[in-house]
Amino acid sequence: MVVNDTDFVLERIIPRDPSALNQYLSYVYEVRDKESAKKVWERKSAMGVKNSRDEVLRHIEFLIAEGELSGAFQIWKARLQEESLAVSSDGPVTNGGFEKDRILGGGFDWRMGTAPGTEISFDQGDFSEGKRSLKISFNGKENVDFQHVYQYVALKPNTDYLLRAHVKTNGVTTQSGLRIEISGVRSAFHSKSDSLIGDNDWREVVVPFRTLADSQGGLVRIRRESTNKFDRFISGVAWVDDVRLVEDKTGH
Repeated sequence: MVVNDTDFVLERIIPRDPSALNQYLSYVYEVRDKESAKKVWERKSAMGVKNSRDEVLRHIEFLIAEGELSGAFQIWKARLQEESLAVSSDGPVTNGGFEKDRILGGGFDWRMGTAPGTEISFDQGDFSEGKRSLKISFNGKENVDFQHVYQYVALKPNTDYLLRAHVKTNGVTTQSGLRIEISGVRSAFHSKSDSLIGDNDWREVVVPFRTLADSQGGLVRIRRESTNKFDRFISGVAWVDDVRLVEDKTGH
């Protein structure tokens, strides 16, 4: 705190051993000093320190929280390669076909919470590609504001993208159904698909959007908005599969 010079601290104060570096890294996480955190991480890499999965995920989560999604995604991809895990072919999206419960956990994996009147599961009997899909069931007793399945994605600035997903619905009630959306992280852009209600066989929904000059990433969500209409308690089942993000080369 007195010196306030990370380079000096690393060169003159912190012993050159992994334990000391990890203690200092925990400190800079706590004070939310992202530039120092990046320098300490680079020092560990230069020393050939082998980070555990938990240590890598903690650093990635810290960078995401600080809006440094590009750097976090590079570390994520490097860790996938280190563990001999397949790098996603869905562009910035990880596990877009929901083929695995998780890849590394946290970071750029899907995050799934619990919502009232809703059950989230994986369906091995109904899918558009691969061997299973994500299944979301609504029990008809809640006007749920569902935003509990989401994923951070790294994006380029000033770039046109297409967010694609395959969606199926069965008996989804109310005028506020299921849709796919993306919004910027620390960058004000937002785009969404139309919501699907009633019965729909597997169909592709496409969400075009353009990032801003300060964009590093966004948040992909599977969404159902609550509604003030009289018919507001949602029931039915929706499936989502094959979520992908690709650059739109047409410029539309």
